[in-house]
Amino acid sequence: MTNTSNFCLPYCILIAILMLSFSCTDDPAIVMVFPGDFEVINDGDSTLEICIDCENKLVFYLDIAERSLYTFSDNILDWKSFSKEYPHVSVIVYLSGIDKKKGKTKEKMEAYLEYFNFPYQVFLDPDYEFYKLNNLENSFFKNNKGDQVFYVKGNAILSPANIGMPNARKEELERFFGRE
Repeated sequence: MTNTSNFCLPYCILIAILMLSFSCTDDPAIVMVFPGDFEVINDGDSTLEICIDCENKLVFYLDIAERSLYTFSDNILDWKSFSKEYPHVSVIVYLSGIDKKKGKTKEKMEAYLEYFNFPYQVFLDPDYEFYKLNNLENSFFKNNKGDQVFYVKGNAILSPANIGMPNARKEELERFFGRE
């Protein structure tokens, strides 16, 4: 073998391994798809419109048949202050599933969001289309599939978000989106 082939062989093997590892992964798509053809709730005069085309996004997926809307209460985060402190970050929420037996209906979700003074509009996705389209079954949240939050730039998923942990949330927001 020549010196050139000895030099190229390790790189060829490395490239082959990387290609195989990316093609055989069960991780979610690194690009998020944002369907916008869902019913919008919490769309009062004072709520901020959904901005799918915005560069910086904090994206929530919540299965309301299994979870509560507590994430959107002021006990987790002062959402009004957040909207003023990070006006360059679009908050996009997909609420999936309806469970009428447990009282988790569209009307109840709207009432909760209004009660919490949640300042953002929300997509209602009763058939789990967002979940399926983005392969969230295989996301970072293997043990918590009903409540998932992501930092997204453009359509690229940057990281899962630690929205309920104030110090981590602040550091992550600064790292991914900075301040305006």
